[in-house]
Amino acid sequence: GTGGTGGTGGTGGTGGTGPATTNQIVVSDNQFTPASTQVGRGTTVTRARQATTQHTVTFSNSAIPSAQPQQSGTHQATFQQAGTFNYICTLHAGMEGSIIVTQ
Repeated sequence: GTGGTGGTGGTGGTGGTGPATTNQIVVSDNQFTPASTQVGRGTTVTRARQATTQHTVTFSNSAIPSAQPQQSGTHQATFQQAGTFNYICTLHAGMEGSIIVTQ
């Protein structure tokens, strides 16, 4: 008789999605895009508002300057320390994001 055919190899798994790697965050209606971003230490991050309503960018770490309610315009902060910096919009529940600063 003849031999059988060999089986096929399995496929590899896919990696999880991690934070974006951009230094610009768009503040739009009820969301921050990206919701999480990773930057190197010493990076200046710009938050650009493109919304029809006002939003705040309020950091849980008081060392990072927070932005007052605005509908348009930009706000910048430079991150000198490594760590994760979480922020929210105090006007809209569930509107939150984070900046992960690496060495």
